[in-house]
Amino acid sequence: MKNPYKLAFLALATFFVGCSSDSDGGSSSGTCESDIAWFQTGKYEKFKITQFGFDAGTMKLSFGECNGDGLLSTMEFRNTAGAVTGTVDNLFWQDGAFLVNDANVDGIDFHKIYKKNAALNDTWTETDEDGAIITHTVVDTDSLITVPAGTFHCKVYLREKSDIANVSHIFWNDEIGQVMEDAEFMKLELMEYN
Repeated sequence: MKNPYKLAFLALATFFVGCSSDSDGGSSSGTCESDIAWFQTGKYEKFKITQFGFDAGTMKLSFGECNGDGLLSTMEFRNTAGAVTGTVDNLFWQDGAFLVNDANVDGIDFHKIYKKNAALNDTWTETDEDGAIITHTVVDTDSLITVPAGTFHCKVYLREKSDIANVSHIFWNDEIGQVMEDAEFMKLELMEYN
């Protein structure tokens, strides 16, 4: 069985996305300036990870200081006993309407994971190094969902990749950030945030 924490990182890292029919696959690093409410130094989100219906621990994403190109971030993974099992450092920045993540996941250096003021049917694509196409589509703009952290109105992004069968539904709240991701075999649910 694959490492559930690596799967959670891949799902979360590829979740933060972009803009209508934007096919450039990313951008160079940006700055630390942002008008996205939840994307600020000192903010964090902690998620419950469920894999194949079973508790697989937690992941906490913390936004740190600016390095001049964006906000340094840390994803800390803990197992079901609460022990730290791994950390992943990466960089986030705002590029126009998009939040960009420099995670080098799926052969793409930059992922557009969130779009400010996303509208129904907005679509953007990215191409990974082996030619697989990742398509993001806004499929709902007001979905009411309940997770351990509470009940939230969310926009729903559908993420599809041309070389895999499963899809992900990613739930974003414009004031809070990511609230949930359902990738069929794995689910991330917001537990706490600041």
